[in-house]
Amino acid sequence: MEDFEKRIIETINGIDVASILQRLIKAPSCYPPGNTVRVADVCETILRENGIPSKRVALDETLPSVIGELGSAEGPVVVMHSHIDTVPTGEEKRWTYPPFSGTIANGMVYGRGAGDCKGSTAVQLAAMIALKKAGVNLGGKVQIACVADEENCGKKGTKWLREEKILNPDFLIIGEQTEDKVAVAERQAIWVKLIVDGKASHAAIPWRGENAIVRMAYVIKELEEYLKPRLRSDHPYLPPSTMSINLIEGGTKENVVPESCAISIDRRVLPGESKESVFHELEEVLDRVKSKIGPFPSRLELIIDQGPSIDTDPDCELVKIMQKALKDITGREEKIISYAQGSDARYFSQDGIPVVIFGPSDPDVGHMVDECCSIAQLEDGARVLALTVVRLLGV
Repeated sequence: MEDFEKRIIETINGIDVASILQRLIKAPSCYPPGNTVRVADVCETILRENGIPSKRVALDETLPSVIGELGSAEGPVVVMHSHIDTVPTGEEKRWTYPPFSGTIANGMVYGRGAGDCKGSTAVQLAAMIALKKAGVNLGGKVQIACVADEENCGKKGTKWLREEKILNPDFLIIGEQTEDKVAVAERQAIWVKLIVDGKASHAAIPWRGENAIVRMAYVIKELEEYLKPRLRSDHPYLPPSTMSINLIEGGTKENVVPESCAISIDRRVLPGESKESVFHELEEVLDRVKSKIGPFPSRLELIIDQGPSIDTDPDCELVKIMQKALKDITGREEKIISYAQGSDARYFSQDGIPVVIFGPSDPDVGHMVDECCSIAQLEDGARVLALTVVRLLGV
C-alpha cells in the first residue's frame, strides 16, 4: 500500500462513521411521502463541516438530492450514489429500539434506513471526508450523490439527475446492501397486466355467459406449470429469472358471471431478456390455453419496464480495483456477487459504463423491523471506497 493510501486509511480510522449514520437516521425520510428535506440538510451540513463543495438539486422541492464533489474536472468522473429516502417503519411498537433513534447496541446501528440505504450514504460521506482531510490531489473527479425518490422508482430523483446530466459518470458505484461485497449484476423488473375477457350474464343462467375468472384459472395453471420451469437460470452471478403473479382482479357482484379478469405479473429478467421476449412468452402461454379450451379475447398491457439488466464485466478495471481494495482492507478474498433486489443502477444500464453495487449491511434486513447495520462494515466500507477512488483516478 502506498504512503498516501496509508494516510487515507489512518484518516478514516479517526472518523466516526456510525455517528454519521446516526445523524442520517434521526432525519426521517419515509416514502410515502418521501420528503428528503431534513436528511438532505444533514448531508449538506456534513459536507460543509468538512470543507467539501456541494449543491442541492431538485425537480420537486420536497425531494432534494445533494451532490458533493472533489478533484479535477479534467480526468474521469467516479460517482458514488446512495439514496436517502426509506420505506415506512410499520408499527413502531414492534421495534426493539425507536426506529429514528439510531441506537447503537451489540456492534450495530439500529434504525429505519440503517441498511437501506443510509448506511451506504454514511460510508460514502466518510470516504469523501477522508479524501478531503488526507489532502490528496486526485487525477479526476469524485462525486457523492445523496439521492431522493428511489423508493418511488426514482423518476424525480436519479432518472431526472441522469436526464439533466447532473450525474454523468465514467465509473459508477451504487450504494446498496451487499455486506461490503462487490456486486456486478442486477436483474430488472418488467410488470405486465394480462387481461382475459368473457361475457357477463346472470349467475342463475351461467350458460348464457363466459366466465373470465375460470378462463384465467387455466392461464394461471399454464403459467405455473409450463412457463415457470422454463425460465432461464444461466447467469454466473444472478439468481434465476423469475415470474410472480401478485395481483388479481375480476368480477363485479356475487350473482354476475364475470366478463373480465386481470392478473399483474412481476418478471425479474436476466441480461438478454426484454419486454419483447417477456410478451412473446406470455403470448405463447395464451395460445397454449386457447388450443385446449377454445379461443377467447385476451390482451397484454405493460405496467413497468425498467430496461436492461446490469451486467458489468467482472474483469473490468473498476471491479478489479475494488476487489483488490477489499482484500487489502479485510485480508479476505471475497467472491463477486449479484444484487438480488433493485436499485437506481437501472438508469445507467444503457450508458456503457462499468457499474458496481457495494455497501454495508445484510440485504435481508432492509425494509424490516429492527433494521440495522454493522459498525465494522461501515468502517471497512469507507476504507474500501476511498482506496477504490484514489486507485481509479490516481493522484
